[in-house]
Formats: sequence, structure tokens, C-alpha cells
Amino acid sequence: MYLSKRTTFPRTGKFPQVWLEANDTPYSGPFRGLFCPRMKGQLLLGAVALLPIFPGPLALAEEIQLRVFSEFQRIDPFGAVIDLDRAPKPREILSPAVIRNGHFSLHVAVTAPPKSMYFLAVQMYPPEAFRWKLYEEKFAFDGQRWIPDALEELSPPYFGVVPDPDQAIEGQNTCVYLLDVFVPADLPPGKVRLEVLAKFDRWRMWPMEVRILGARIADLAQGPLTVVLPPPTAPADAAARAALSSYASNRQEVAPALVRSLRSVVWRNAWQDLALARQLENRMPREEILKRLTQILDAARGQGAEGYLRVRDFLIREASLQDPHCGENPRLGPRFWLAWRGATRFVPGAVEAGAP
Repeated sequence: MYLSKRTTFPRTGKFPQVWLEANDTPYSGPFRGLFCPRMKGQLLLGAVALLPIFPGPLALAEEIQLRVFSEFQRIDPFGAVIDLDRAPKPREILSPAVIRNGHFSLHVAVTAPPKSMYFLAVQMYPPEAFRWKLYEEKFAFDGQRWIPDALEELSPPYFGVVPDPDQAIEGQNTCVYLLDVFVPADLPPGKVRLEVLAKFDRWRMWPMEVRILGARIADLAQGPLTVVLPPPTAPADAAARAALSSYASNRQEVAPALVRSLRSVVWRNAWQDLALARQLENRMPREEILKRLTQILDAARGQGAEGYLRVRDFLIREASLQDPHCGENPRLGPRFWLAWRGATRFVPGAVEAGAP
């Protein structure tokens, strides 16, 4: 390809019109020569050759990750699920089903190159539909692996850096947080959009559509946790199975008023599940409930720590069938949100089309 002698620069037009020839075929238009077949190949080869020298934003984008996991998938400081909890097919957290007047908890893993600074944010639609807290997970070394367990509650703004300077873990490329969300008792069944965001060179987002089902539990008695929790070296579902044992023994326990470890969070959430089991006793014998739960756990063997989630699925589904509105699942739009908040008038401009 060569520049023809007929190269002209017309006086009209925003860009100069360059006439070039490739294989005796003229190309006209603003910089049209850059897109002829031969020039395309030259540009492509040049770009590929320069990638190892100038990785730039492309390599950075591959190294930065924002991921969300269930409470039964603990993440190590290198971005992998610890071997104690690993599941053959971990659940992808996109549309979790939750109960009202209870909590649900998620692990948030931020993976980035060394000396990366970032900002975390949580947002939802409708705004303030949930109440939530963010905890930083602290790692402890058991001689074989790094295990997150202790929790440190954070206050906004949520800035972070990789690696964590307080942990001093060699080779760390992942910081892990626990997002603890409370669903109000008077929130009607429906859907709420929940997003976890991390700001690096640009925003990374993990979107979720939380399904609020009809199941609702009564307020749990709270106080100091009296049960002995399994050690951190046990699988993540060990605390949930301990709560199930307390239910089978008909022991009256309390939910922890303050969560200080991942194990206490798992215990509290499992105790919420068993509050649903007590509600089911009104229409199903207690022995039958225990039999069903045992069968579900037996069938979930080999599924890792997330096998317990089948128990939660069963209890939420059965308890929601008792609610007359369990079949309704509208997206909570601005009008519905204003009514729920007890607003006395409709705000002009707040229309359903504005819902994400």
C-alpha cells in the first residue's frame, strides 16, 4: 500500500479526505486508509507484538476481580476457596432467596495486584430496603493453611489496599469481607436489586436480585452465645450442623447479639433456619421434620460445606407456602417503596420505568 499522487485535502469537511490505493483500489473518506485490508493486518500484527511490552490496562483488568460467595465458602488470602469448604459445583450468587426479619450473609473477595488501592460500596434499589454491615475477615494460620474467622466491623468510607498491611501475609493478593444483611420484618415479598461495587481504575460490580419470600420469623432471643462452637479448622457448615443438633435435642439457645467470628454468623443464620422449622411444627410433626432434614443432609454428602444450603432451601420453601402472598413476587418500584415507608403523597417523577 502506498500514498497515491492524487492525495488531496479538500477545503470542506471536518476531517481531511485522504485518497489512498491498495491493490489499485482507491479508498476515500476520513482516514479511510487505516481500514483497508492490508493496513488492518499490519495494525493487528503490530498490536499483538506490543502486548508483552505494554500489557497496560488489559493485564490489569485480568488481575482485578470482585467475587461474591455464600457464607459456606471461605476464601484464603490468595483468592481460592479453602480446601475444608470446597464444593464440586459452588453456587453462583445471583438471585438468593431470603426470609423476612432475618439475616443473610455473603463473602466478598477482592483480588488485585500488589499495592492496589480500592474503594468498596454497597447499594440497593429501592434505597435502604435492607440494613447491612460490612466486616473485614482476619486470617489465622493453622500450620497448613490460612483460614479467615475473626471479624472486624468497618465504618464508611470503605477503603482497602492489597495486600492488607495489618496481616503481613506474604504473597497475599486477596482481601475478604463479610456482608451481613438484615431483611426487615415488614418488607413485603418481592425483589430488591443489591449490588456490591469496587472502584479501582474503574468500577467493578457484582449485581444480585434478592428474592424476598413470604417466610417470616419471630424475633429471636439474643444474648451471649452459650454453645461451644466448632474450631475454625472445621468445615464452614460445622456450626450450622451444631445448631441442627441443638434443635434435635430440643435445647433453647439464643442468637448472638454481636457476631465476632464467621462461625458465630453461620450459627446465627442456621438458628434462624430452625426458627422456620419450629413454625412448620404447626402443620408437620417434629419427628417428620427431623427425618426430612436428615434425608436432605445425607443426599447432600459430597457437595462440600454448601450442602447445608439444601436444608435452608427446604425450610424457606415450606414456610413460604403458608404465606398467602408467597406467589406474588413483584419488583418493588418507587410507588411501592413510598407506600411501604408510609409516605402520605406520591412524588412526581418517580415512575416504574425508573426501576433498574
